[in-house]
Amino acid sequence: MILWQRALLFYQTQRHLVDNGLQALGLTVLTGLVLQSSVAAVYPPQWVTVLLIGIFLLGTRSPSWGYGAAVITLLWPLWHISPYLMALFLAVTVLARGPILDNLPWALLVVATPLLAQGYLIALPPLVAGLLGGPTAGLWVGLLAALWAKLFGGMGGLPVDLLALNEYAFDANLLAQRFAGANSLETLRLLIAPFAAGSVVLLLHLLQILAWGLVGYAVGRVRGTAWTERAPWTGAAVAVVAGTATAWGGLYALPAWLQFATLQEMRRTPGTLVGLAAAALLTLAIYNVYHAARRPVFPRAQAVRVRRGWPVRNIQREGQTPPPRPTSADGQEDLIMIELD
Repeated sequence: MILWQRALLFYQTQRHLVDNGLQALGLTVLTGLVLQSSVAAVYPPQWVTVLLIGIFLLGTRSPSWGYGAAVITLLWPLWHISPYLMALFLAVTVLARGPILDNLPWALLVVATPLLAQGYLIALPPLVAGLLGGPTAGLWVGLLAALWAKLFGGMGGLPVDLLALNEYAFDANLLAQRFAGANSLETLRLLIAPFAAGSVVLLLHLLQILAWGLVGYAVGRVRGTAWTERAPWTGAAVAVVAGTATAWGGLYALPAWLQFATLQEMRRTPGTLVGLAAAALLTLAIYNVYHAARRPVFPRAQAVRVRRGWPVRNIQREGQTPPPRPTSADGQEDLIMIELD
């Protein structure tokens, strides 16, 4: 308990440094996963170590520096996969640099969605964003997370409905094979081909993307209602349950309604059902840590008494009897009360 309180105290006194460090760690991990993949292993191992350490240190100093270092580092591996994919990556990261840096934690969560899907946690980004960031953040994170997961899965030759993405393993080698030698038009065709298999297929993908946005919006909306202020933990749990139920509908009810699958899929995909429950519990755990880190570790009032001629300081602790109040020669006492929050 003492170690936990000290960790919280350190965070509260060094919040800017810790927040930058956590964002830099996310940038470093995601960049490292790309560099360590077999299709993007173009740097010698020693260079990979130096580059990742540099991204982390620069990101801790300034998120924009770490972001720029990560983008520059990834250009060469992406060039080896496909020059046109590299050009698209550069265009997105440069043109959207401002919004990305303004919302870097959510952007990292969106980018990590395909990785989370490999662990059956594809619902985690909108749940966390809705609970911690509110309905607007939850909506945008959900929309972008679903869209990016579908694009990423399609590049690797996977079926791009969210249930399949949550169940099938991604193969980076297949991605390299699909885009090797493709010109600009073929690259665009490969990106949109999974969405263009038919009008009903396109409708499924659009509705699932909207459903993922609704997951984050529902969580933030329920958590922001007035009654949750009186029972914040109950409100958080209800909000997460509402979001998880919406995610279940996007994974199972939508494909069943459009006749792409039946509800019997639940029997064949127990990992996804367990993953939904795990995502809900993990979201509540993150919520607990997030708010614990922002509460004062030692909330108490302090009374600082100044006696004429020389200062005397007393800290009035809870449960202790305060010492006699010193008075001046004219019977007046000099008392300054400081309330520490």
